[in-house]
Amino acid sequence: MHRRRRLGALGGLAALLLTLAAERPAQAQLRWDAGVHAGVTKRFTSGGDGAAPAPGFGPSVGLQAHVALVPMVRLGGYFEADLSPASPEAPRAFYAGGLHARFMPPLLGGPWRTWLYAGFGVASAYSYERHAGGDVLELPVGLGLGRKIGGPWLLYAELGARIGLAAFGDMYGAPGASGAAASPAGAAPFLGHDSFALSASVGLSLEE
Repeated sequence: MHRRRRLGALGGLAALLLTLAAERPAQAQLRWDAGVHAGVTKRFTSGGDGAAPAPGFGPSVGLQAHVALVPMVRLGGYFEADLSPASPEAPRAFYAGGLHARFMPPLLGGPWRTWLYAGFGVASAYSYERHAGGDVLELPVGLGLGRKIGGPWLLYAELGARIGLAAFGDMYGAPGASGAAASPAGAAPFLGHDSFALSASVGLSLEE
């Protein structure tokens, strides 16, 4: 039930941000963007059992929306979902959302766009192998490159990292646990805390 509420809240946040970004005030032109992307994510764990499998590359999708505060700074939100396989176990699922900011210096001219981004959010995780969930406070950072391809459309690519600040819940051993947690005898080895992730994605954005 708590997991459903968390996912519902993250989905509601993403929908609200996309709705706000798509509305323009009657009196002034508001600069905004809203996009969708897909790619791969590789998660890294720390503090796990030595016999635990290492997470591999998994598919990921995401949504972003921003409004311009000043010409080079945009503030908005993000929603991300990814699967983290760790063979021979079933993949773990992550659903994340939170605040997202872009700094967009005009490094390239013409139809090109460049940016750095950073944010703060919560990733709700679930292990299908262990039937346990958890949450990770995360700090997403990265860089992007985009090109206008006609009208308001922007084709873009991003390279990013997600820094896990703290882990909570049964999936991570104990509420607020940050160190190693040994697995009971006979149990599946503890994978560890999700402390870092790398991602690469391509996407399409509507930009005004």
